[in-house]
Amino acid sequence: MLTRYYEIIESLEGKISDLNLEIDNPIVLSEESIKLVLKSLSALRDFVLQRTFKNEQ
Repeated sequence: MLTRYYEIIESLEGKISDLNLEIDNPIVLSEESIKLVLKSLSALRDFVLQRTFKNEQ
């Protein structure tokens, strides 16, 4: 599970780095970065929901 988490984070960091090189306007950069973060969170959420958790009771 941590492997997938790290893959999503690394992908997000790479995409934000690419945006940083492409976009000079800080407001537009922020808006696009937020969109990427939301997509990554959604992907992570879907991944977690597909897995079952062990019941510790």
